[in-house]
Order: sequence, then structure tokens, then C-alpha cells
Amino acid sequence: MRAHKPDICRQWFDLLEPLGVAGGVLRVRAHSPIHRDYLQRACSGPFNDAAQTATGRLISVRFLGPDEPVEPAAKPAAHTLAAKVEPKPAQTEKPSTVSPQPTHGLSTAGAATDRPGPKSEAAPEPMRDDMREFIPAAGGSAGSGPIAQETLEHLYDDGLVLNPDYGFDGFIVGPGNRLAHAAALAVASNPGRHYNPFFVHGDVGLGKTHLLQAICLAIRAQRPEAVIYYTSCEGFMTQFMDAVAAGAMHLFRHKFRHVDVLVIDDVHFLAKRDRTQEEFFHTFNSLY
Repeated sequence: MRAHKPDICRQWFDLLEPLGVAGGVLRVRAHSPIHRDYLQRACSGPFNDAAQTATGRLISVRFLGPDEPVEPAAKPAAHTLAAKVEPKPAQTEKPSTVSPQPTHGLSTAGAATDRPGPKSEAAPEPMRDDMREFIPAAGGSAGSGPIAQETLEHLYDDGLVLNPDYGFDGFIVGPGNRLAHAAALAVASNPGRHYNPFFVHGDVGLGKTHLLQAICLAIRAQRPEAVIYYTSCEGFMTQFMDAVAAGAMHLFRHKFRHVDVLVIDDVHFLAKRDRTQEEFFHTFNSLY
């Protein structure tokens, strides 16, 4: 991994604990939920490639948090074992013209069979129950027909990946960012009360994104149940325009107005987007 993918490697990768292979899945335990989430979203592909290269088998990697139990591998069915053991009888009759139906094994999220199928992509995650009621039925949406699948994918986007390395302990404090750092610590310790809203600005390379992610990481560590959505201004605008085009503003508003913490990086790009500014204004008022 370090030789072929040095750009994604982190020092804390040494703390990952391999738990062995079962059912075509290599389980790896991370030392915190934040690190697990980062691995799932940013490193699944490279880890799968490395595991398949090292073992010579088509296996996948599943990341577990520190408290997640390891599920035992499913035992094969009795008739499957019998089919493997019993010899095939000699064929004496004319073969049937009806082709046998192929059998398909059950799969779980993050699992892969030992033999590749027509596609190796993981199945999409199920739709969240709190959003399902807002999806118009096929052929009868609120105003403009069924919502396009691409729009739903954007509206269910999980936002930008939080990098565990961007915590407060890794932030270099200097004369130019001392005030912003102190304010960010206050926001993280008491969100919604200190500096609400919190707006940080400055030149490129002074640590604005680092502070925003540090706030998200600190709140998530203190309050794991908090709903945090961290996205870019471009992501906010793209989802807004897609929702307008598809007549799905109810989905957009439900998503952005039912969070505990909303963090938008490079929000200044809204400067010349009057219509998006207006929607952001209403979103802000709803959250505030």
C-alpha cells in the first residue's frame, strides 16, 4: 500500500488491526469511528486492490469501528455441501431443453464472492427512512414528473470527506490565525451558542479548511449522535440547481434544514449567485 499508493497513506494506518478473512471479506478494525468513516469513504478502493493483490483472491475489505462486533462467517447450506461431495451421475437420458436457472449467493454490504460476477460494484445503500416520504411516486411527482436518479444521488450525497488528520491538535497556530483558532475552539466546545454563525476568512493556505474540519471532528467526537453535514459551496449550488430542475426542492430543504451542524467551505462563491443566496438565506434562518 505505501509503495503503490503513498498519497493516501497516513501514519495512523499502523494502528489498524486486521481481523482475518471470512466469507470473502477482510475485516479491519479502526481505532475510532471517525477513522473508520474516513477509510470507508476515501480508501475502500485502494484497500480492496491491495488485499486482492496480496492474496490473489477476489476479496473486499470491510472497516469496523472500535466497538463493532465481528460477524461470524455464514455456514454453507447442507445441500450445497452435498452437491460438492456427491459425484455427478453419468448422463443416460436426452438432456432437457430447459436451461437450469443460475443460483445467486446472498451478499452483504462490503462483501464479495470468490468468483467475479458480471459486475463487482457494491449495491447502493438503501434510502433513508426519513427521506422516503418526500419521494414522489413514479408518474406523479409534485409538479414536474418523476425525479431523475441523478438528482436523488446528489441529494443523498454525504458531503466532503472529513480527514482525521485535520484535528485541532494538528493545527499550527501563528500570529495570523490565533484569533480564528480560538474562536473555532469555542464553537466546537459549545456549538450553536458561541459565535453562531461562525464565518472565517483569509488568504489561501492559512488553515481555513483545517479549522472547519477540526470543528466537525471535535463535535462528532463529543456528540456522536449529532448530524453534521460538511460540503463545499459548489456542492451546495449543484444540489440546489438539480433540485430546482427536477422539481425536488422539498428534498433539498428537508436535507439542509434537518441537520445539527451545517458547514460550507468557500461560501464566498455565493457572491454572484442571487437565487442560491436567497435559498441559503432561508436555510440559514431555519437552522438559526
